[in-house]
Amino acid sequence: MPRATRSEETTIISQNARGEITVNKSAQTDVRNAVISFLDMSSTATGRQTFYNSKEDQLAAVAGIHEGVFMANRGLYAAMLTLPGLTDFNVQHGIMRLLQDLNGVETSLLSPESEWAAIDYVSHNLPPQRLFKMFKTLRANKVNNKRVVKLILRSILAHKNLEFWSVKYRNLLKQSLQHAWGVSASTKLRATLQKNRKNIEDKRWINKRILKYTHGSTVSERTIQECVLFILGSEHCWTSAGWNSPLINGFFDARQSLQMGKDLPPEVLEGIRSIYHPHISHAEVLELTKNRGMTEGQKAAKQRSAQKQGVKMEFNPNALDLVKLYIYALEMGGSQEILQAAQDKAKRAAAVMPVTYNKIGIVLDASMSMFGSKDQKRRPMAIGLAMRDVLAASALDDCFVSVAGGKPARHGLVHPEGDTSLSESLLETLKQEPDVVYMITDGYENAPDGRLNEVVTQLRRIGIDTPIYQVTPVMAAEAVKNQGAIRRISKDISPLPVSQPEAIGISFIRAAIDADLENGIKGLLNITLPQLEG
Repeated sequence: MPRATRSEETTIISQNARGEITVNKSAQTDVRNAVISFLDMSSTATGRQTFYNSKEDQLAAVAGIHEGVFMANRGLYAAMLTLPGLTDFNVQHGIMRLLQDLNGVETSLLSPESEWAAIDYVSHNLPPQRLFKMFKTLRANKVNNKRVVKLILRSILAHKNLEFWSVKYRNLLKQSLQHAWGVSASTKLRATLQKNRKNIEDKRWINKRILKYTHGSTVSERTIQECVLFILGSEHCWTSAGWNSPLINGFFDARQSLQMGKDLPPEVLEGIRSIYHPHISHAEVLELTKNRGMTEGQKAAKQRSAQKQGVKMEFNPNALDLVKLYIYALEMGGSQEILQAAQDKAKRAAAVMPVTYNKIGIVLDASMSMFGSKDQKRRPMAIGLAMRDVLAASALDDCFVSVAGGKPARHGLVHPEGDTSLSESLLETLKQEPDVVYMITDGYENAPDGRLNEVVTQLRRIGIDTPIYQVTPVMAAEAVKNQGAIRRISKDISPLPVSQPEAIGISFIRAAIDADLENGIKGLLNITLPQLEG
């Protein structure tokens, strides 16, 4: 999208005192396409290789889409980052875009304070490894302005899991803090914290560099200072009694006795074992940490490793989200317990669906392309199964499901296999006379390509006007040039891009934007801004 300059005195998007949105007439088509492409991409793109697109193609397409919305209005861009269901990859990209570029502040739909609230809000909801990866990228790009420093220090020092993070992500945290403080100041801070007795100047230094950013933290000031000292590389605390933190104590004590590190994250204890206890097997680490040091998600992820080591490791399937639950089931096999957990989660997600129908038809694409790529094995199929369950649970009366391709398995599983032939499944579904049909597919039809579009066109010609939606879990980089970010299987089918059940609402925002750009943007702001005021 062409960027308006000051000399042109052109504001692409503006808002008056009554909250009404106006989009410059000459830019309406570009803005609509930019926003729709962002909504398509935001809940599907992960920045990784897909079955049909390389990682490089995906990254290039994502960068262009982000740029389009940012140039339209940075406030709208910031607000869209707070929508539920955005992939972590898109949130990271958006935060860094806002932090690195202050252009467009004068014409932004958000005040600087509201924009910061948006950055703080979405950063807080990122998984720690994603957050620290973002900080690492900012460091590599030498971005170190006041907002970056504030974000890094607030995100780390005021976090309720600082003690756990200090042990698990020690090196990443050290890099982040050194970027915020500078290497020289970090070295001075470590020396100051190591002092057993601190003078007034020492305390001022600590307050300015650490405690200033810990407002609202549930962690004690002593523990925060200990964690910083440990992160910065100290092997000794400032008291003769040693570390007050049980986890940090466990980190050092495990060097003498592996049993003393049972509360440590498994990967940390495994590192200690490999250096200080090479005669002890990896199986003992799994056995020690499975009940204390592991989350339920880690237990699920380590099932195959545990089986190889002969370690019995149970996990609670209710602790995983619906997509992760199906990724696990597709890899390791389902069970009645997992099936029940999936159904319960689907019912809860369906309860907040913005639109419901009495009788629903579902076509589930289970062709080989739904397997995903080496970087995202089984993820598209897992999303498909999750959405199948949620949409089926949203039916007020009845639901009919037709599977195109695939290999059915027990407990509701379908393994991707074969070509994509959707037209027969659609016709079979329409015979059931549903009120709506949801087609869950990545959009790549090959048996043959284009057949579904031909069938839908003929159906409309003979008066069959049942609403049909395309629910798509995968971004298609090549679709961006056609004003979207998913591959559409028919021009007569409305797209609903989604990577997790919680993101289905984005698709309905998309429909509102497409129907009425200015009122759609106003509605989007009405949804997103209240959560920044809390």
